[in-house]
Amino acid sequence: MAQKIMICIDGSEFSNEALKWYSQNFYREGHKCYLVYVPESFVNVSMMSPGKHLECVREAEERTAHVKKQYVELAAKCNVPAEFVAAHGKDDEKTGAVLIRIAKELDPLFIITGTRGMGTIRRTILGSVSDYLVHHSSCPVLVARHKEPHHKGQQQMDQ
Repeated sequence: MAQKIMICIDGSEFSNEALKWYSQNFYREGHKCYLVYVPESFVNVSMMSPGKHLECVREAEERTAHVKKQYVELAAKCNVPAEFVAAHGKDDEKTGAVLIRIAKELDPLFIITGTRGMGTIRRTILGSVSDYLVHHSSCPVLVARHKEPHHKGQQQMDQ
């Protein structure tokens, strides 16, 4: 039976790098990867006009199709067999909670997510999906930190 791996994606360079990192360092024959994407939810949808609501839904569907194409192609390029999953939130369910719910359904061996590397203050104010996953997942979570080009201080030391 294939071991399930859940990779959280959002269309950013950070989740691109997480998928690439997984393919180079962790992927094994027999892994079944699920590329899980949580489309943007609409707050106060009941207060929108029907036309505006329809426009938002259409934009979300287009974005989901774009992300699916992007990651299915990237997984193929990385030689990682993968299945795309669009996981929709319920009501005002936050992205992290949706991902935890999907992880309970999939029961993966582990979860991989990228990180934007926010500082403590920004993470406290905005919240962090990777931080939420680490603290709420029942399986291991690997946070693939995106490698930044040399920082200014490092560049000066390298010269």
